[in-house]
Amino acid sequence: MTVVGFVASACAGAAVVAPLDPSFQAYAVTDNRPDAYAVTGEGEQVHVRAAADNTGGNTRVVFWPKDEVPTTDQQVCATWRSSSFDFRQEGLALRLHFEEGDGQAILITKNVWLNRFSTFNVSRWRASDAPQAITLLQAFDLSNALGQGDGLAPLPWRICARVVDATVSFVVWPLAEARPAWGDPAHGGSVAVPEDLMAPGVGAFYIGHVQPGQEVVYDGLAVGAPGAGDTDPT
Repeated sequence: MTVVGFVASACAGAAVVAPLDPSFQAYAVTDNRPDAYAVTGEGEQVHVRAAADNTGGNTRVVFWPKDEVPTTDQQVCATWRSSSFDFRQEGLALRLHFEEGDGQAILITKNVWLNRFSTFNVSRWRASDAPQAITLLQAFDLSNALGQGDGLAPLPWRICARVVDATVSFVVWPLAEARPAWGDPAHGGSVAVPEDLMAPGVGAFYIGHVQPGQEVVYDGLAVGAPGAGDTDPT
């Protein structure tokens, strides 16, 4: 596979992800070295494990296929298959790109604050804004569809997100249920994209707050143009 040229400057964050499956590139959105994650492919699944000797749980990383070509409009889907603990943050990234050493992306992430796991956040990540590099654009309460507290729907969950022109949209649902349509307010939402997030980039997969010795399993990873794969014509 050919490494996409624009991500060459991302290597500085890759030391936080070790070992890293050779089919992926990775970058630390939050770098808490010497804490590290392993991202490994095992058949059709991707396992993200936090090193047992990590001392914290605030590392966040993105990873994406090495051969992905940057685009402006794109769609990313993943199934969050299983996890060995509750307090972890799965998500996706859109228009991830690096320029002159600075990285930025649109993030769609499951909330972990106050254990409100059925809230989803759409945020802007810009590395140069550290230590407050993640800025919330809008939060969506999906508890009517996903439950909450002891009634939270069990994994696996599937999520799809797409960005078209100046709008980012997402839907998330328990895999045991039918896929909701784009625009279903119980299962997702849409946000206007700030002008500084219009540059092309790659679609990526996000994971954060994996606790020492714990792991999260993803599968069904898909990146492509809007309208490919997990879509609904509406």
